[in-house]
Amino acid sequence: MKIESRRIARIGKTRTAALTAGIIIASAGSVAYASIPDSNGTIHACVGKYSGISRIIDGSIKTCDPNVEDSLNWNQAGPPGISGLERVQVLKTAEPETTTFITAQCPAGKKVISGGVSTIFKVTSSEPLANLTGWRVSVINEYSDAGAGDVPVFALCANVN
Repeated sequence: MKIESRRIARIGKTRTAALTAGIIIASAGSVAYASIPDSNGTIHACVGKYSGISRIIDGSIKTCDPNVEDSLNWNQAGPPGISGLERVQVLKTAEPETTTFITAQCPAGKKVISGGVSTIFKVTSSEPLANLTGWRVSVINEYSDAGAGDVPVFALCANVN
């Protein structure tokens, strides 16, 4: 019985030590994570002048060695871009032997970033509106005997920052 109780006590100590070590490691990792990037969102690094090897540092407590390293900093957020991408499509009928103008208009506040048309008719223009609020296409239905046909025009619109 004495041997068995020592064995159980040893297993309990091992589990406690492992749990304590796990908590310490997790705490240390969360502290390091909290300081990289810094409070302004900047990530700091050092790049070896001769080796090219880089290392990320906590800029509040470490600096690069100017004799052998160059400092490199960048912003975690990155530049502003686009959001709210939306495809707008308009379908219009092109009558025989006529030129038809079709505009796919972006929703209010959005700008066109691309556009196009899919048709068997002759496309004479396909371009953004001057104020970038839509895509305009002109087509000529040269077929007098084939009748009218539908022309789909689309615009890719987004919030642009």
